[in-house]
Amino acid sequence: MAAFAIIVIMLFLVFLYKKNSIQVNPVIAGPITNSHQADKKTTISPFETYYYNGKKVNPRDYTVCKVDGDCMGCRGIHASDIIFIKKFKNQEDKKIIKKGDILYIKYFKNGLEGYKLREIDEHLIEENAVKTLYYTAESDVKYSSRPHKIDNIVGIVAMKFNN
Repeated sequence: MAAFAIIVIMLFLVFLYKKNSIQVNPVIAGPITNSHQADKKTTISPFETYYYNGKKVNPRDYTVCKVDGDCMGCRGIHASDIIFIKKFKNQEDKKIIKKGDILYIKYFKNGLEGYKLREIDEHLIEENAVKTLYYTAESDVKYSSRPHKIDNIVGIVAMKFNN
């Protein structure tokens, strides 16, 4: 009977652990290719502790992502880093975007859908779009082929943690 109670308690604890785990979404930092797996999601422990500038940060207040690619390496964001995204609640929030910010952008390309990181170069409000860039492994600047629609900008990188 005691063994059964222990098993039930363990199963309940596993259930609570899984229920409270935080989903980590993949985000592409580099050119979009078919080799990227946009559906490759993982989780982090609900007991994981993060500190930023000496203050404890609650991951549940952000969208948590794991970086796939190195196009933001010269900005200190590398493959496998965990980043916290401050999601925009409405169009008004997007007015805080400024040159140099790292944007979290939803993309649709060649039948793929996912999220990517790009640095904002120029804000083009009148066209309802932003001009963005990324970097090569040699730190050369590459401009996105066309500006990104403001509607596709979902958030901004708020914090990064080396993994």
